[in-house]
Amino acid sequence: MPTLFDKAVRHLSQHADEILNHQNELGEFWPDAGFRAPYNTDYQQFAYYPLAWLFTLDHPENPWKGHPRLLMAVERSFKNNLRVLQENGTFLGSSHDAAPYPYAGNWRSFSWLRSWELMRGHIGRELFDQCEAGLRRTLVAQHEQSKKEISEKGYGVNYNVRNHPVWHLTALLALAKAFGDESKSAWACSELERVCACQHPAGLWYEHDGPVMVYQHVTMNGLSHYHALTGSPAAAAALDKCLKFFRIFTYPNGCPVETLDGRVRYTGYVMSIHPATWARSAEGRAHLHFLLDKLLAQPLGPGYQTHGGWLGLPFFTQFARDLPQSEPAEKSNVPALTGDGVHSVPELPVRVIRRGPWTVTLSGFTRPEMPGQRWCLDFQAHLSVFHEHCRLIIGGGGAKRQAALSLFSGGSRPLGLPSLATSGAAETTGDASARLTLKYPDFTATLEVSVEESQVRLAASVARASRPQELAAETAALRVYMQLPFPMKGDARIVTAAGSRPEMDCQDELTSEAMGEWIGREGKFRIRGVAGGRALIHLLPYNTHWRDGRAPAEKAMGIVAVPVKDGDVKTVIVEPDYKK
Repeated sequence: MPTLFDKAVRHLSQHADEILNHQNELGEFWPDAGFRAPYNTDYQQFAYYPLAWLFTLDHPENPWKGHPRLLMAVERSFKNNLRVLQENGTFLGSSHDAAPYPYAGNWRSFSWLRSWELMRGHIGRELFDQCEAGLRRTLVAQHEQSKKEISEKGYGVNYNVRNHPVWHLTALLALAKAFGDESKSAWACSELERVCACQHPAGLWYEHDGPVMVYQHVTMNGLSHYHALTGSPAAAAALDKCLKFFRIFTYPNGCPVETLDGRVRYTGYVMSIHPATWARSAEGRAHLHFLLDKLLAQPLGPGYQTHGGWLGLPFFTQFARDLPQSEPAEKSNVPALTGDGVHSVPELPVRVIRRGPWTVTLSGFTRPEMPGQRWCLDFQAHLSVFHEHCRLIIGGGGAKRQAALSLFSGGSRPLGLPSLATSGAAETTGDASARLTLKYPDFTATLEVSVEESQVRLAASVARASRPQELAAETAALRVYMQLPFPMKGDARIVTAAGSRPEMDCQDELTSEAMGEWIGREGKFRIRGVAGGRALIHLLPYNTHWRDGRAPAEKAMGIVAVPVKDGDVKTVIVEPDYKK
């Protein structure tokens, strides 16, 4: 049976030719078809690290050892690093969401260091020495930037760390160890221990006062390298907590559950940024094998926001190098994910229901809108419904200031902003059922969820909040909608009970008459019980990570908005509708 190490080598080697084909003569990689900048962009330029490793690696799954194309590509990349390196150790580059500016490249420094170490004796002495001098300058820049990152207001408080500071510290530690700077190495270790100490009891960290499922992988990856470099018991314990969390919060297709994510919603691809430290335990090895099998089956995604593709390449390469090359034979079959039942995590108002092919998540996590902070404008995601055949059915909405993507909206601001719940709670009600309660300024919404063998039942009700007399007129006719987001992009068309089959790229609203009693994806799933509702088709979520302020088309969402009257119960049924 192939080991984790074998699978990791296979993943990188099967994409080597594609990586090479995206490099230009300057050494820049351009996986994005439509974006060109004055300088190479920040998160896509480290694909030379896997090339350097494959060039030196002797392994049956690696046909690239000693290949001259890899040597040429790595030399070009080294020269490009020197071209954009500034005197103070920062790099001149174009960010994915900002104008060109010099910055301390944490991932660039780390990838350059590790690749430079691998290429000793393979590249010319002059280029090798130039790289060493440049890397010594980046050591200084990483130290200065790390001090700035950890001095941010809120850092290390209320479980907040963010992925960038963790990786600045990781790069600093690697550079300091490589060049024998014991004081900087000790300082980086002390700060990484601080990261471990401020972990949430549930096994995660916050970014800007909210969990971020995708970017947490970067934090975990950095701590895993820290553990590999130092053997820190605190890092090992923190990563064990993360493992328990992600064995619950991972869909059966390998994608992280997005419901708790405060910034980036459903990824649609398997993450390639994981901690090799998980390989120490049977549960961790089972989970990593599961993820690597899924990763091997998917293409290498283009450009930024593809943590399963280009952005993940340098992280994955170091992950592979930190993996053990041999594994113990397991005495029993350890499941990769938690089994059937209602699962919860400490100190978070969340329930995950697994039953057969279904994974349903209810999250009562809330936080206020923070308009002055560009990363904190997402609306809360409270519900996701996943089926192993149909994949994500409900969920995936990631919006900046878009009330249509809130689970409930209504009251005095039916589609106004912010439509945020002020508090929420989740509780277990049965072997495959749970209740979500969300309090809004004008009403309280309750969602009873039961997972049955062939369907998921959603029963929503609302109750008017107690309001001062002078505001009674505003809420006399309380109108509340339960809004169920579903991904618009897929391998089957959207279809309605009334026979409508809208184009997937249309931007339109289906009336209740046109929609009928249900809406679904042809040959995949149906959402029943939406009579009297409406559907917003092809709504592009706002996303600060893109220059035009909108997420790419593959992030397009449909919304089924179902009216819920004060005191009534509105039941919606989600069921698979595929050809058997």
